[in-house]
Amino acid sequence: MQKISTVLALILIGSAAAWFIPRQPEAPRKMSKKERIDGAIEYTKFTSSDVETGEVPFDKLLAAIEEGRSRLADIQPQGRSNGRSLSDAVWRTRGPVNRGGRTRAILIDEKDPNRNRIWVGGVSGGIWRTEDITQSDPQWEQLGDYFPSLSISHFAQDPNNLNTIYVSTGESYTNDVPGAGIWRTLDDGVTWERLASAQTATFNSVNEIYVHTNGDIYVATSSGGLIRSIDNGESWLKVLGVSLSGASNDNIHDFYFHEVNQTFLCIQRKFPF
Repeated sequence: MQKISTVLALILIGSAAAWFIPRQPEAPRKMSKKERIDGAIEYTKFTSSDVETGEVPFDKLLAAIEEGRSRLADIQPQGRSNGRSLSDAVWRTRGPVNRGGRTRAILIDEKDPNRNRIWVGGVSGGIWRTEDITQSDPQWEQLGDYFPSLSISHFAQDPNNLNTIYVSTGESYTNDVPGAGIWRTLDDGVTWERLASAQTATFNSVNEIYVHTNGDIYVATSSGGLIRSIDNGESWLKVLGVSLSGASNDNIHDFYFHEVNQTFLCIQRKFPF
């Protein structure tokens, strides 16, 4: 009996010792790039969404940005000169360098007879324009910096009115930056409007946009097929995709219009790559 009691005591002492020995913390699991991106997007949605609706109130965001721009315009600069000393430094955007900055969209402006005026759009950097790309140090102006999405996918200039330019948004290839529909300027980039008809999920990821000489607008989307508007973007009709012309899915990667024989050539994207 005494022997059994001794054995039990040793077991209890060993268990207590094991209990008090500090455990080594488990190494955190390294998240994949997709998990980190999805987490960042969810965090942004969580911190930016309306508490009651759960949606990001883009109208309130635009109103706040306009208010900020108005207040900045009211501030009168003092003591500013044309010199380039440290007290009056000239800064140009050159970053950030810690995330993707691919330039996906380029438009050579037809208004410029020399074709030196260039518009470019970044996957996550918005719209930029230079008046003369031939300069050794072209000066770039940022346009539409109040867009709810700075993921620019394509430009389209109206051949019947060169002051009218359409801009599509959304990065479909990596889904890193969600889009926010289609924007249009009627005054060469001075002011912009978001098409009310293009504020649905179908337009969150647009691969290409094109304006025909007859005024029709064609949009290649990654989830809604190739769609067309015959009323300046007021309404849309699907013309190629699932159940139309034998297409197997609605992800239209690219298209080209052959003006000589009036034919569209489309590239359909299949998953996986």
